[in-house]
This record gives sequence, C-alpha cells and structure tokens, in this order.
Amino acid sequence: MSWATRIALPIVAIGGLVYIVTWITNSAPPRKIETAAESVKRAPLPLEFFHRTAQTDPSSDYMRYFRSNYEVGEAGKVDFWFKANNDRPVDVSLLSANCTCSGAQIATVPPAALDALISFLGTAMLTPDSVGFAGLGFVPFQNALEFNPLVKEGSLPIALPAAVADVPQFGIVRVTWNGQPSEQAKTLVATLQTRLPDRNPETVPLEVRLLIVPAFRLYVAGSANGEIPVGDILPFSTVTQEVYTWSATRDEVETTPSFSVPHPCIEVDKGIALVGDERNAVAMKIMRAGEVPLIPRGIVKYTVTVKERTDTAQLDMGPLNQLLEIKGSSTAKASLMLKGTVRGEIRIVGDTQEIDRISFGNAFRTDAGSTRKVRILSDKDGIVLKLVPEEFRPTWMTAKLIPDKDIDSKGAWILEVTIPPGKLAGKIGSDAAIIIEMTDGTKRRVRIPVSATAYGDGGKPAF
Repeated sequence: MSWATRIALPIVAIGGLVYIVTWITNSAPPRKIETAAESVKRAPLPLEFFHRTAQTDPSSDYMRYFRSNYEVGEAGKVDFWFKANNDRPVDVSLLSANCTCSGAQIATVPPAALDALISFLGTAMLTPDSVGFAGLGFVPFQNALEFNPLVKEGSLPIALPAAVADVPQFGIVRVTWNGQPSEQAKTLVATLQTRLPDRNPETVPLEVRLLIVPAFRLYVAGSANGEIPVGDILPFSTVTQEVYTWSATRDEVETTPSFSVPHPCIEVDKGIALVGDERNAVAMKIMRAGEVPLIPRGIVKYTVTVKERTDTAQLDMGPLNQLLEIKGSSTAKASLMLKGTVRGEIRIVGDTQEIDRISFGNAFRTDAGSTRKVRILSDKDGIVLKLVPEEFRPTWMTAKLIPDKDIDSKGAWILEVTIPPGKLAGKIGSDAAIIIEMTDGTKRRVRIPVSATAYGDGGKPAF
C-alpha cells in the first residue's frame, strides 16, 4: 500500500465513523426512554436507521466514502447502524432478499464497546497513520459484537433487548453478498420486518447499490473496438503502440502480457507503473473515453513494438493479426487484437485501387461456384512469385498466377482464385487465405485474405 493510501484511507474511514458517532450522540437529545403509552401515542419506528440506502453520494458526509466498486468474484458486506429508543424489546426478521447471493446478520452494540470506539476515534484523529485501514481500532470493537443470521422461510425472529435507563439500544444490520460472476451494476435489497409488542409490523428495506467490475481493464488511445492499431508497416520500419492496464479497485495492478503466437518481430515490454502527472494525464483520458463512471487507481503502461524485419526474421506481407493476452494476478484475463498491414515489394490491385483482400462480392449459389481476379504489381526487378496451394485455407480453393504482359511494370501478374461448385455454403472462414511465396534473393510469404458467401444446398461450410 502506498504512503498516500496509508494516510488517506484511515482518514476517510475515521471521517465516516465520526459522522456515525456524532449522529449517535446528538441525534436525539435529551435521551428519554418512551413508556408504552407514549410509544403508542407517537407511533415510533421500532428501529431507527441512520440510512437505508448504501451508495456513493458526494453530498453526504458519510456516504461519500462508501465503496461501491467490487471486483468480479469478490464478496462484500455493508453495515447499517440503527438505534432502538423503546422500553420494550423489538422482534426483527428477514422478510426477503432480492438475490440468493445475499443475506443479512444483526448484532447489538454493547455500551462498553461503543464507549471504546468513541475513545479510540478521539485518539486516532490525532495519529491517523498509527494504524492501518484494516485495524482502525475495529479489532476490539468487532470482537465485542456477536452477529446472528437473519434467516427467512419461517425462521423465528431475533428479539433485540429493550433500551434501559437513559441509553438507547444501538445495533448493526450487516448485509452480505457472495462474489458476483460477471461485470454488472447490481442493487441488493434485504427487506426486514420489525415489530414492537401490540403493534403492526414495520417493513424496512435496506438497499446496497454496487458496480461489479473486473480486476483490471484495458485502454489503448484512439481505439474503442478492442484493437491495437499499428497501421501500415513499411519495409525496414518500426512501429510502437502503448497499451494500458488499469484498475478501479487496486492501487497496484499486477498483469502479465504475452502474444498467443510469439513472433520475433513483435514484442511487448514488462511495463511500468505510472505515477504523478503522467498517471493523472492518462487517468483523465481513460475517464473521458469510458462507458462507465469509474475512476482509475493503479495504471500500468506497456509498449508494443512491431518491426518489419530483424536480423533473423521478417514479417509476412499482408494483413497482420496478433492476439495480445493479458493475465491478472488471479483468474482475471483480457485480450486485444493487434491489427495492421505489412507492406512490401508487391501490392494487390482490384478493379481501380489497391486492396488488402480478395472479395467475392455478393453472395453466389453454392452449386455454381465463383471466380475472382486481381492484379499483383511490383516496382522491383527480379521478383519471382509462386503459389503455395498446400497452405491455402481452405485447401479446396484453387488459384492460378499468370504473368500480365499488358501492364507497364517491372512485375505484373493476374491472380485468379476459384471457389469450386458445391464447396461453400454460408460464409467462408475468417482465416481463409491464398498464400504466395515471393523470391527476390530471399524467400518471403504473402498472405492474401479471402472473403466470400454462398447460398443454396449441397455445399460444405468452410469452418
């Protein structure tokens, strides 16, 4: 935990507790225990809660500190303080919970434990860094509490003792929940029934508004579709792109990136945790681009480097698609697709312009098949092209490569690709491609994607 966090969190939590204790000590002066006759006349609530809805509220002295973000799979709890200012016992039971993942417990606060807490707050305010957030003097206080489950389905209510002398009975209803399996906004409602003797029961809904978030998220500047764009990769060029992992729940983000299919021309570094002005600047960009109202805490920057060639390797020409997988310290994981186009000594031209793939256009009948032609051009002398049919995907596609003498170019070919009748029904697979080997002193592969759709019976989908 950072120095700033160690200072801030105790102050935040102490501020909330000071609010509670101030409410306890000042909310009902002078403290007077009602008689049964007075109680009937005024018809008070059996239990008086400080608040019934737990949600982040900047306008509230207490709820502005409420933690609403919980990670996927993380269990949690919220305490609702109450007081009972009656001279008779109160029966409390759980009527319903809107989620099987949630439940409720109840505990009374012994006067000695409350006095110890008030005493501690006076000391802790003077030395906020003397204890960690997990302690905050709660250890002896929590040890003094005995929580009992509020169980529905015909269970007996729990009877809270009556207030005595001039001291009301204080207590806590704790709403709990199990870890949620997916990212979502979730509202939990535990509905209590409270009853005084010879009174109709009162219904008390306690509501917790949560935002279940992943342990970390990904951010790439200028990309909103889950991609890492690297654009055109020209001969001998190097392209870099920054990828950020960030968390709304953690100050330290522990993530490990790697490419699913390693390539010596594509690398990702070990990353650096951002601090200071750089962290704040990136956090502002993330919040502006975000679809949900989350404030980044920890942020790590990774640099992805793509080289068109190294001393020992070279990227194949054509579309580049590489999956970057990021794993967290637990089971959390995410991925981004690196996308670009490797340019080289040849280019593919359709009817009027350069293209990156062979498109068969409108859907054709399965039993008819279809053929498409494109032109391959080169401005470099001495290039030799050769089809590699054993690496076609799917392998039943056929192709011809014919020298084109009608074009004034140092190298020109007509590539004719055919989908035979009866081979394709539906949409061709996303990995469909024609592979060409280029030789100009060295050998290099060119991958040309294919897109096509066929309709009618008798074909076999190419998946």
